[in-house]
Order: sequence, then C-alpha cells, then structure tokens
Amino acid sequence: MPIPAPILLRVRELAQMQAQVPPNLTSSNVAGSTERV
Repeated sequence: MPIPAPILLRVRELAQMQAQVPPNLTSSNVAGSTERV
C-alpha cells in the first residue's frame, strides 16, 4: 500500500521538530506515531 500524502507530511513535520526539540522528548512521540500508522 502506498503511504498517504498527509502521513508523509506529518513525518516531515516531526523530522523538523526533532531538529529543534531534544531527542529524548521526540523519540517517544515519533515511536508512538509510527506504531499507529
């Protein structure tokens, strides 16, 4: 199945947030979002 565009946009946004926020905060958020996909 191809990945819907909104999910790609969300992943891109999370990647940009990771560059600004300490990794220990974003790692749990990214893990939670990818598990739902």
